Amino acid sequence: MKFRLIAKNLLTGLFVGLAKVILTKYQPKIVVITGSIGKTSTKEALYTILRRFVSVRKNTIQGNNLGLALSIIGGDPEPKPLNYLQTIWKGINLVLLKAPYPKWLILELSVREPGDLRLITPWLTPDSVIVTYFGLMPPHIEFFKSREHLIDEKLKIIARLKKGGTVYLNADDPNFEYVKSKIKASIVTFGLTAGVNVLGSNVQTIYENDFPSGMNFKVNLEGHSLPVNIKGALGKNHVCAFLASVALASRERFNLIEASQAAENYSAPWGRMRLSLGKQGALIIDDSYNSSPKALEEALNTLRDIKTPGRKIAVLGDMLELGRDTYENHKQMGALAAKTANQLVTIGFRARGFGEGAAGLMPSGNIFEFEDTRQVINFLKNSIKPGDVILVKGSRIMHLEKIVEEIKAENYRG
Repeated sequence: MKFRLIAKNLLTGLFVGLAKVILTKYQPKIVVITGSIGKTSTKEALYTILRRFVSVRKNTIQGNNLGLALSIIGGDPEPKPLNYLQTIWKGINLVLLKAPYPKWLILELSVREPGDLRLITPWLTPDSVIVTYFGLMPPHIEFFKSREHLIDEKLKIIARLKKGGTVYLNADDPNFEYVKSKIKASIVTFGLTAGVNVLGSNVQTIYENDFPSGMNFKVNLEGHSLPVNIKGALGKNHVCAFLASVALASRERFNLIEASQAAENYSAPWGRMRLSLGKQGALIIDDSYNSSPKALEEALNTLRDIKTPGRKIAVLGDMLELGRDTYENHKQMGALAAKTANQLVTIGFRARGFGEGAAGLMPSGNIFEFEDTRQVINFLKNSIKPGDVILVKGSRIMHLEKIVEEIKAENYRG
């Protein structure tokens, strides 16, 4: 065990060293994305836009010290000895030779506990930082003394911003004024709140064959109003992801008409309000990647607002890492689910709080509680009806993507 730790530290040191030299040699523009909610959607939206204009790379490996270094080198994310050797060789070639390298890097940061950025901030110097959303009860809050403590940790990367760099800040966040007070750089605001630099408006759901198939909305900035169409996804997170991305595109003088049109090629990340066809003519809203009170509230509100010929079913798993407020948060979200869905299906011990919150607000016969995903899969396969819309959401460790895969329509690969 000790040998493996030593070997990992040595490899990490080698990869970081190579990454630092590569950044110095090739001088790509670096965009770092931080926050608690919406980071991956923002990364994908920005990648969708930038690749229309320049060569760009996004990190597909977890955004910690090792993951960022591997992404900068362009290494294989699979942690295998052969892959590591190939990455070392690739890094050496980039250092010693003049090889093609992306003009832009989009790097999503991962912060779970205090001190996670301690090894990253000394060597990573972004040109821009996008701050997405924190909310009143961010994921991983139980590892921090307070919400402000978590926010301060995630904002540490801004201290490394290059001179003249820009911070893109979500003004819809209830922590907006606190976050803004911590930033000593140029700020561009975005969101659905009046008075921001880049405003989203007229958000509407698109329907095909009685089912929602995506969204359209307008991006308003610099006296212009640009239409944006997103296929295969729902929710404000995707809207804000494009607002931030168009804001950066505008600041960097890219063609805004082309930037807005690029959204048609956007592929929503799996597990982030992504739409899939389900068995028996149902529709699945796959939000299975992770869960927190604010993200679940947004997902349930989206489910509430859409039109469907069938039932609305909320399949909800445990929300983890919420600390002492765990039970109360589950209960509150259960009450919201009762006002939103026709049927509530819960998975996990903590998720029983959803049922308790929903009790009395919806018929008891419409609340179903299970302990594992296999039970839920069997239940749904036997109960799904044509026209149903099924929201699936839970914390990452619950692996609710297994439910999504099992209840998808046969041969569907979306």
